[in-house]
Amino acid sequence: MFQDRLSGIGQWLSTNGAAIYKSSPWRAQNETVGEATQVWYTLGSDQSVYATLLSWPVTEDGVLTLTIPTATATSEAYLLGKSLFPFPARCYPLGSLLYPGSV
Repeated sequence: MFQDRLSGIGQWLSTNGAAIYKSSPWRAQNETVGEATQVWYTLGSDQSVYATLLSWPVTEDGVLTLTIPTATATSEAYLLGKSLFPFPARCYPLGSLLYPGSV
């Protein structure tokens, strides 16, 4: 059982390690999305901002709305481990990024 847990952590880190290793705290540490999902922010060594969450928030439209980062016309969003290509980060008046939950 202990070996299975370590193996699972290793697999998670191989996918998400860029958000952990050689990263530093970003200007905002975290935010709560939906009713209870915590999102933790780090700044990667390449100046990428990483938003890490351990579960996808349950919403009617299946969209993850992050209100702290502000998207620009050139912003790109990636879902680590799920997509080799970016999907659009959309900028709205409140400065939120929206990510499709079905990706």
